[in-house]
Amino acid sequence: MLFRSVLAVTCENQQMADLRLPLFINIPAKHRYILVAPILENLVIDKYLLTGKIDKVSVGGESYENARECNFDWIKNIYLTCKKYDVEFDFHQTGSNFIMNNKRYKIKHHDEYSQAKKATKVLENLFKS
Repeated sequence: MLFRSVLAVTCENQQMADLRLPLFINIPAKHRYILVAPILENLVIDKYLLTGKIDKVSVGGESYENARECNFDWIKNIYLTCKKYDVEFDFHQTGSNFIMNNKRYKIKHHDEYSQAKKATKVLENLFKS
């Protein structure tokens, strides 16, 4: 049976990615999305995107007081991996504790989405084809 809708799985760290993604890529589905949220560390997901079975990767940080950090370098690595394998990328939310260029930013929740879109533009400008 082929699922006709979008299926998504969350992977917040490498351990969960390596546990969930081998199973996820074998589910018969028309579209598969990976939600790296909240991102808690750098993830290496090349071998899963290489299969051609992932349509989109969406990344976001953790919100509110005591949020764990979201490092822009982690986002950049996932962006480059998606670009390499021609997988759609979305950085949907910086989180409240965002690090970029070795500087920590405390971002209000209502600004996390717009700041993520600005950071995506930075990535696109850095790595124009």
